[in-house]
Amino acid sequence: MSEPVGGDAVTDDDFRNLADALPQLAWIARADGHIIWYNARWYDFTGTTLEEMQGWGWRKLHHPDHIAAVEVRYRLAVEAGVPWEDTFPLLGANGEYRWFLSQAMPHRAPDGSILRWYGTNTDITRRRGTEERLRHSEERFRALVDASAAVIWNTNAEGELLPPQPRWGAYTGQTEEAYQGWGWVDAIHPEDRGEVAEAWARSVEERVPYFVTHRLRRHDGVWRDMEARGVPVLASDGTLREWVGTHVDITVRKEAEAEAERARQAAEAANRAKSQFIANMSHELRTPLSAVIGYSEMLGEELEDIGQAALLPDLRKIEAAARHLLSLI
Repeated sequence: MSEPVGGDAVTDDDFRNLADALPQLAWIARADGHIIWYNARWYDFTGTTLEEMQGWGWRKLHHPDHIAAVEVRYRLAVEAGVPWEDTFPLLGANGEYRWFLSQAMPHRAPDGSILRWYGTNTDITRRRGTEERLRHSEERFRALVDASAAVIWNTNAEGELLPPQPRWGAYTGQTEEAYQGWGWVDAIHPEDRGEVAEAWARSVEERVPYFVTHRLRRHDGVWRDMEARGVPVLASDGTLREWVGTHVDITVRKEAEAEAERARQAAEAANRAKSQFIANMSHELRTPLSAVIGYSEMLGEELEDIGQAALLPDLRKIEAAARHLLSLI
């Protein structure tokens, strides 16, 4: 016991109540690891009694897949007299397992011998679930990166490329020493380099998404058209943590777009030529057709005057055909 300021003595009951108020499952073991005491939290969670749990009775609450390894590690720590830490599932009174972080420290006598072990079990089920979901999310992201044809990269908050960047190195052929920091701009086409560096510096300074197209030297020395995008990643407190981005090879797309543009221009030229041809033909045909119609009318009058009216039906067919052709152009 101790005597705090004010003269109120702290009793053994105070320490016991403090132990029972802890959110962790607490326990005390002898020097040989034999557990002799648990706090109330332990009994509330497990639904057991001291008679069931003292000594090595705690083993019955462990999952069959974990108990052997847990017991070996615990005994080794006790024998070596070193702090113990482990994670494992424990069976609750409701029949469900929950994950715990268990830690124990030896309490030694002045001569260095171990008198007691003081341990706690902290419920980490929720944290473990969060870590599991995060790990699965990272695994999916890595799988997506591996399946993607894009060059994936990330920088620090200052916009500097930091090794390792395996996709960038593999695509450009640059070494880690060559591309780190702002060295990556050396792989940009000289005619595009200034504009790209300026756009990147502006995005980093203003913390706005980055988008630019430029030519990038591939590892074989061939220049390829690329579409680059980058976005800032913020920490929970709003500070800028890093940048992540992609370079997508759009050379084939740009070639297809250029080919489509050439085809469009060729089609427009052909259409203009057709229109000009039709206009020319219309002009060239209207004059003679008008003459045919006019002479047909005059000839019809003369045929009647000379008594050849029998030829008029054929002459009218010629005139009708000429008028029809004229209407078409």
